[in-house]
Amino acid sequence: MEVIYTYSRADSIADGMQKKCELASQAGFNFPVFITKGINDLVNESLKYGANSYNGVMWDMLSMLHTQIKRSQQDTDFIKFKVWINWKGNRQKAFIFVASVGALDVDKPQPAFTIMLPDED
Repeated sequence: MEVIYTYSRADSIADGMQKKCELASQAGFNFPVFITKGINDLVNESLKYGANSYNGVMWDMLSMLHTQIKRSQQDTDFIKFKVWINWKGNRQKAFIFVASVGALDVDKPQPAFTIMLPDED
């Protein structure tokens, strides 16, 4: 079958739709972790409320994902997890995120994680 078009992770990064999470290796991940623009926007929005820092919110997100991966008994490519983040009115709000595991890129079969909002794919 002839490939008509591919949209690679490199294309997605160049377009600003994904970015690499530099904290992932410090949080115990052996594979690269990427976040979507939706996640990046949500984390930046959270900085307006409470005592959040970008790295602090990302650390919480990575820690909760790492915990959920360890707890998971399923063989799946998608993992849902919850993170409480300081939000409007200095109240914490629970957010549900999805992490998928797949190839690093079209031509790079090494595994990588992508953290996204539930309505992103």
